[in-house]
Amino acid sequence: MKKRLGLVLLSVLVMAMLTTACSGSNGNDSGNATTNKNNNGEVVRLKIWGGTPEENGPKQVVENWNAQNPNIQVEYVRFVNDDAGNTKLDTALYSGKDVDIFIGYTPTLRNKRIDAGVVEPLDAYINGDSFDLDKNFGSDNIEVIDDHIYYIPAQKAIDGILINKTMLDEIGEPLPSADWTWGDLADLSKKLTTGEGANKRYGFMFDYATTTISFEQYMAMSEVGADYYYNADGSSSFDQSYWKEIYALHQRMQNVDGSVYPYGDVVTAKPSLAQEFVNEKAAMIFGSFHIRSVKDLENYPHDFVTAVLPIPTLNKDTKSYNGFGMQDFLSISKNSQNKDAAWEFIKWYSTEGYSPMVDFGRVPSWKDYDVTKIVEQTVGENAHLFDIDSMKAFYSGNYNFSFPKNNTARSELDKLIKEETEQLILNDKSIDDTLASLKERADKLIGERK
Repeated sequence: MKKRLGLVLLSVLVMAMLTTACSGSNGNDSGNATTNKNNNGEVVRLKIWGGTPEENGPKQVVENWNAQNPNIQVEYVRFVNDDAGNTKLDTALYSGKDVDIFIGYTPTLRNKRIDAGVVEPLDAYINGDSFDLDKNFGSDNIEVIDDHIYYIPAQKAIDGILINKTMLDEIGEPLPSADWTWGDLADLSKKLTTGEGANKRYGFMFDYATTTISFEQYMAMSEVGADYYYNADGSSSFDQSYWKEIYALHQRMQNVDGSVYPYGDVVTAKPSLAQEFVNEKAAMIFGSFHIRSVKDLENYPHDFVTAVLPIPTLNKDTKSYNGFGMQDFLSISKNSQNKDAAWEFIKWYSTEGYSPMVDFGRVPSWKDYDVTKIVEQTVGENAHLFDIDSMKAFYSGNYNFSFPKNNTARSELDKLIKEETEQLILNDKSIDDTLASLKERADKLIGERK
């Protein structure tokens, strides 16, 4: 993997390495980490950084571990999983301070940290403990990067659509099958859209404002996998027919049917998808993780029934992908002074210790976790608010996941596609002109970074 760091990142990393060297640390390579107590017999104290609010599971996880392991005590440090929050985590990682374990959420950031040399390879720990990755998670669900394993995935991130099933019943529409298409979603969205002005209910809503991946990217991923930006020769893929199909569908929903929550309103006002869903302003929303809000009647009171389906496919006759598949990437900081203890926590957390997270809508990647238990924990005391059959089918589905293999200029391409999409949706730029511009600009960015 080619390592291309910006000057600022490189400078910070070099300073961190110099600071570590001057302090007499040797980085504690795998197999030479400290024991669970230091030389003075004191309790080992670990800091784990994660992006999930403490009250949504991590607090209980930490309490459970600390009660069972008096010699290894864990402290949870919250960072917001946005640009500013990830910069905060990166600064701590590169400085070599205050991070033992960290949880990543996007492959792009994960790979950058690996390239920067701040992530500890886990091979020696996995092999030393005979920790069976295939039995626990499925070997195909863990990416080998430069012949090493750098993370254990705690969460199976199944992408899905929440649907107000009560609304479907009212208009006499059945719940779509799990192999539905984005075209099916667009048709259903149009049928579910009613009213005008302040009283309008939109058939579908996507969070254009805060998601790291756009609506177009999700549709492209469902068709060709995580390397949707690239042709086989490494050039940009915006000359492929699926992009035109994707943009035509989005433009139809936004500007012709008026069945999707307006792009401009989402970007500027940043409304909560969960709030708009329970307020019945949106009949379908993207993101199965919003289940944790839907079941929270104290903050999101409502009485309709919610069903969940996997994200659609672009075409039924091609292999489809549900997304990156595994998330909550558990890694050890290269500069941790307590790597053995950190590994013990990771083994526990990624298997039996993940249970408190399930209560808040996160799906464990551990294969031994029972699907019925997942559903029961997810809905809690509000099973009457959910279509249980659709939830069981959703959590037990056989999905194809995809890892990004090509990351050339990926972060720049993410910004580029957002910019060009806004021109198309908000300024009526034609699809052909949009794709031509995307192709030209994307190829230039890729060429500059090869």
